Amino acid sequence: MTALIWINGVQSEQIAVMDRGLQYGDGVWETVQIKHHQAQFWSAHLVRLQQGLQRLAIPFGETDLLLLERTVQRCLAIKATGVLKIIVTRGIGGRGYQPSLLAAPQHIVSWHPLPDYPASYQRQGVDVMLCETRLGHQPQLAGFKHLNRLEQVLARREVVAPFAEGIVRDYNDRIIEGSMSNLFIVTDH
Repeated sequence: MTALIWINGVQSEQIAVMDRGLQYGDGVWETVQIKHHQAQFWSAHLVRLQQGLQRLAIPFGETDLLLLERTVQRCLAIKATGVLKIIVTRGIGGRGYQPSLLAAPQHIVSWHPLPDYPASYQRQGVDVMLCETRLGHQPQLAGFKHLNRLEQVLARREVVAPFAEGIVRDYNDRIIEGSMSNLFIVTDH
């Protein structure tokens, strides 16, 4: 099954080579589960996306937001289940690290099928390992999903069978996340 992809509301699979998201990782993203034609926790994802855009000073106005939401609704009308990946880049403009003030943000919405994990993962859990790759400390980039994910790519490469996931720590040995998943600690109160 292939992905469905919209760029700025138009179905397409082509992004400009000079897009700053590709050139410098200058952008943010969210992954949203779809159930029963509904984007799960949509408002929370949208808040985090907007907070990340503000932190990177990527302008994303009401018109951009309206087009993004219309694109998501178009996808939800077509697909009952799956995963939406939403990427917003600064757009095209500015060679070098200083972005052009004329750059217009680009948004990409893509639909993908849900991962096909074995049923035993939910019944029995999974085997995990500690990754050697550590996450760096950069408070300005904490708390949102930016397009620079090389630490996660390196950590994920370490995970080999029989392990399903790698646990990633920071340089102070604090557990931060899974190489491809969020971690939650559930305690009885």
